[in-house]
Amino acid sequence: MTHEQFIELSTAKLAKQTGFDWNVGAYYLNGYFYRANFYANYNLRILADYKTISAPTQSVLQRWLREV
Repeated sequence: MTHEQFIELSTAKLAKQTGFDWNVGAYYLNGYFYRANFYANYNLRILADYKTISAPTQSVLQRWLREV
């Protein structure tokens, strides 16, 4: 069993500002961390009123940074 290391809220905010738009299975809502039942892009503008921020694992964010 692998232990996934999710990024912290401050890093998630930076990733959102930089344009991170991949589907992930966790998110921050009003500063609290939640695991989702499905993968989605929680950085969408239509969710801006809910103040959601995608919370990828460190490895997913590293892969995104390499590819983008």
